[in-house]
Amino acid sequence: MWLPFNTVYAETVRLFGRGEDTFAAGNLAKQNQVAGNIAWRVRKANEYAWWRALLFVEERTIVVTDDIAHIPLEETGKTTIYMVPRCAIYGSDPRLSENPGELSHTQDQTLGLIVRGPGKYVAGDKLWAVFRGPNQVFTRTPWDNATDYAVGDVVLEGNDCYLATAPSGPATSVEQPPNTSFWKVQQVPEFQREYVRRGAFADWLRNDGQREKGLLENDFAKGELRRLRRTQLAGLGIFTRASATMPDPLTS
Repeated sequence: MWLPFNTVYAETVRLFGRGEDTFAAGNLAKQNQVAGNIAWRVRKANEYAWWRALLFVEERTIVVTDDIAHIPLEETGKTTIYMVPRCAIYGSDPRLSENPGELSHTQDQTLGLIVRGPGKYVAGDKLWAVFRGPNQVFTRTPWDNATDYAVGDVVLEGNDCYLATAPSGPATSVEQPPNTSFWKVQQVPEFQREYVRRGAFADWLRNDGQREKGLLENDFAKGELRRLRRTQLAGLGIFTRASATMPDPLTS
């Protein structure tokens, strides 16, 4: 389901006719430009549809604060809700029904998902939330045991990228990836593989002044992503309908 970053990076630079070790050798800035292109394409793909493989579907508990019924972003034993590009709330498990009853809600960075559905909800009521995790980030900058890392820093260790979830380094304690207490692995969804590598190649070509070739590659990449939405979401009920209402990020 997931691919190591370096696998996709190597496949992308091979489109340039180069190997992973020979492309932009010694030029970390150029390597990181490709890494950034890959991350941007993954984000574009993530936002294109409600990919079932990337969604969390969890029963969550209503909390009431100042007479406002809401689902907090954090709940013990549950996944942190990440509010982009959208979330959904249902009265019953949406995986078990074609019409589970989607409830109106608004998003608030402090309260989480504020429920606007019919009826009066009380603390302790249960609803179902559907949401996606955060977008992945990538780099070709290797982890260094002499560097202090802050939350949000990204490093490359082996074939994978890792996002710092806690400070580490000589000033605190040196913690090498993949220590999951300090690092979270960042990988590419396997089903996005062809779109991401061809799209990242197109971005490089356009930035390199090869506009016509870049546009052709971009058209190929967009066609691949639209094909994925047609085939992967067919017959998936609420996921297909929800995706149909999402803005198309491929217009940019």
